[in-house]
Amino acid sequence: MARRCPWIVLAATCMLLAPPGMAKEAPPPVADTVYLGGNVVTMDATQPRARAVAVKGGKIVAVGSDAKIREHVGPLTRTVRLDGATVLPGFIDPHSHFLGYAFFTDEKHWLDVSSVNLFFKPLPGDPRCKTPDDPQHCFIPVKSQDDVIERITAAARKKGATRVLAMSYDPARLGHGKSCKGPKTNVGFACPNFENGNARATLDAISTKIPIFVSSQSGHVSYVNTPALKLLRICGVAGITTNCVSPSINPKQELALAKRGQLNEDLALYADSFWVGQVLQGDKLSAATSVAKAIDIYAGHGYTLIQEGAASLGDARLYLDLMKDPAFPFTVGLMMYDNTSPNFADTINMAKQAAAAIKGQPKIFIAGVKSFADGSPQGYTAFLNDPYYMVFPPFTEPPFPKPYQGLPDLWEGQMERRILAAHEAGYPIMIHENGDQAADKAVAALRRAHYPDGWKFRDIVLHAPFVSKQTMSWVKSINDPVSFLMGNLYFWGLPQCQQVLGPKVMNGKYYPYPARSALGMGLRVTIHTDSPVEPPDPLFTIWVAKTRKVQQPEWYPNTDKAACPAVLGPQESISIEQGLRAWTVDAAWQYGLSQSHGTLSVGKVADMVVMSDDPLQMEGAPDRLRDIRILATVHGGKHRPNPRGREKPIWSADY
Repeated sequence: MARRCPWIVLAATCMLLAPPGMAKEAPPPVADTVYLGGNVVTMDATQPRARAVAVKGGKIVAVGSDAKIREHVGPLTRTVRLDGATVLPGFIDPHSHFLGYAFFTDEKHWLDVSSVNLFFKPLPGDPRCKTPDDPQHCFIPVKSQDDVIERITAAARKKGATRVLAMSYDPARLGHGKSCKGPKTNVGFACPNFENGNARATLDAISTKIPIFVSSQSGHVSYVNTPALKLLRICGVAGITTNCVSPSINPKQELALAKRGQLNEDLALYADSFWVGQVLQGDKLSAATSVAKAIDIYAGHGYTLIQEGAASLGDARLYLDLMKDPAFPFTVGLMMYDNTSPNFADTINMAKQAAAAIKGQPKIFIAGVKSFADGSPQGYTAFLNDPYYMVFPPFTEPPFPKPYQGLPDLWEGQMERRILAAHEAGYPIMIHENGDQAADKAVAALRRAHYPDGWKFRDIVLHAPFVSKQTMSWVKSINDPVSFLMGNLYFWGLPQCQQVLGPKVMNGKYYPYPARSALGMGLRVTIHTDSPVEPPDPLFTIWVAKTRKVQQPEWYPNTDKAACPAVLGPQESISIEQGLRAWTVDAAWQYGLSQSHGTLSVGKVADMVVMSDDPLQMEGAPDRLRDIRILATVHGGKHRPNPRGREKPIWSADY
């Protein structure tokens, strides 16, 4: 029988009287920081809720009641009083382009011609909007092509202008302007736009003296005038024949478009990088200023792990410089991609060089390598099984095939060889695909290249708007995740339904972004923003996944609300909890980080986001998600208050 001590005997005496061999209970570890008085949502099924967390050495040492966590307080322990705030695991970015987003925040060099509030600018009427007629500092959406032309022309005629670089243009979302013929219901591609085969002529009419470059919001198309074409040195265009760049994807079609001032796919990616490089070369301070803005925005939306979704070796080195600052608040996953070479071996070699460069740095890692199967639906470069719903020039003209279903960036055999090369080098591969035929062929290639005895990495099916149940079953069979670009449903659901893909695709054949079906089949699902394609706002994407709402801008009439309703595919709605898992538990699993990230559990890295309210209490009122304020993030135990955390958030859906 165990020996007992009377209650009047001191505990220390009892320990002395304990029988030989009985181990003394170790005192709780003294924490560096404790978080008390909160609503801790752990995302860990073994302990879903708690009141407090203790952190030591960058890791969680205890989760539980306030009383339990106070046992970890020592003389040097910092106490953070949460006052009822909600704590969740820090948001893990399944896919975006942090540096690309950062560089586009630079309003000094980049002209905003967007109809989506990418950078959370205050709206006119908001006290934070100090210059309500300035779209560079307040959000004033372009509503028609005429607005776009007006902004570019004004910038070109500005005294001392040496070039115009415009970003985030999207003709699919533009309404009827004074230059558009026909009824007011003519919008998007039915009106004049840069994607009608006349981009070069239209931009040359603004200026033939200074280069003009317009990047699309998708990143898969861009538009240029003659001076810009000459600087880009594209072979066979504007008289350039030596020391030049040739298209490697569908070269016949790409070259025909380039001569008309439209750059698609690899040429668009090359041109984006070229002009970003020109800005950074000419203004060394712009990178630091832009990155600082992006850090505030990403951290201010709850991220603790970010991705560089098409990283170069130079990007890896830039992140190493950023990490010299101990206050840098993110871990970084690099998805390597060499956009200067059509040879995938160069991407593999770049990944190896980056791995050597970052060796020994615990806050940065190679997440994999990237490849593209096709382009974007709203840019008519996604590869479909069926023809596009409405087709406009130049896609109605030679050398484009009829009927026009888009074109792949790679054929299935080429994709399989890339997957095998990535695996042979020890890297998972992330495959961008948007069209249903691109998804079918990419996943078929993944199945053939899969290691049947259990592959240690998880390849990623990326974007996946129109992935069929059959294709999802193949993804399940190889135990890979699917990552949905969910916000696209909101921003581009109506243009794609009404004009680009048609109601049969958007409201019946698949239901785009089929998250509930994927979860029901047992797939691991993540949600991403692909920023700067969309605003980097996890809570917004969860709202879209829950509500399935589609934006109808006031300048873009819906001509058939029965065919293109305000809610698309409600059958595919998921819960707020499932959406949170997509940004935490399942995002960690996607990266192979389940042992260290994704839940607030003892032994895991202390990455947390502190919120004003509990999103799990909003299941019946998801619109309340827009009012949640991010008060702070914690990265590796380092607490970072959000300087704008007490302000009303600027919601991604705000015009």
